[in-house]
Amino acid sequence: MMLAAVAFLCAYAWTVLGTPAGESAQVAESIMWTTWVLFAGDFVVRLGLAPNPARWLLHHLHELAMVVLPVLRPLRLLRLVTLLGCCNGRPEQRCADGWCCMRRDRHCCC
Repeated sequence: MMLAAVAFLCAYAWTVLGTPAGESAQVAESIMWTTWVLFAGDFVVRLGLAPNPARWLLHHLHELAMVVLPVLRPLRLLRLVTLLGCCNGRPEQRCADGWCCMRRDRHCCC
C-alpha cells in the first residue's frame, strides 16, 4: 500500500505541476485511478472484516476521507493558485496551454 501511495502522489504531482497532455495524461490518470481502486478496496475489505463495522467506521473517518477526497478532486484547485500567482488574480483569456494574461513586464500562460 505504501508503494501505491507513492505512485499516486507522483502521478498526481505530475498532473498538477507538469500538466501532461495526450498519452502521458492518460498514463497519469490510469495510475491515479488504479491506486484509488486499491485503497478503496482495502477500505471496504477492512470495513467488512471489522467485528462492529459501524464502530470501526466511526473510529476510521480519516481513512474514509482519504478514499473519498481523491474522487472529489479538491486539490485540483492548486492549478488556480498557479494561475493567480502568474496573473496577479486577473486571467484575461483562455489559450491552448491554459489561462493567459498580459502583464506590463511579460506575457504569461499558466
